Amino acid sequence: MIISPPLAQSIVEETEGSLRNLAFYDLKKLIKRSKSNKAFHPNASQEVLEMDQRIFSIVRTNEQTGDRVVAITNVSDDTVTIKREILDPYFDGTAFDLISECKTSSDMTLTPYEVLWVCTTPEVSE
Repeated sequence: MIISPPLAQSIVEETEGSLRNLAFYDLKKLIKRSKSNKAFHPNASQEVLEMDQRIFSIVRTNEQTGDRVVAITNVSDDTVTIKREILDPYFDGTAFDLISECKTSSDMTLTPYEVLWVCTTPEVSE
């Protein structure tokens, strides 16, 4: 998505903390994080995981670098708990959520419509 300079400037000039300003900077942060992780490369392979009917999950793997991300999305208005063992075939030990910047070494509880990008290293370079 390309944002025209006048639109970008108007968003930057929005009152800090406004919904529009927060959405702009959060989206900008997610784009930067996805660009920095090679599992999001367009040529990375992807596989749909079956977990729970309320969860949509994809494993993206860059075969050249070995980078891997499991994107987990709660597509329901229910709170859903995912057993950490489901991720064991994809990660050894502790994994990290790129969005929240938290470790995921135990079961994960997703609130309605929550998204996790789980990977092996906290490659967050803001």
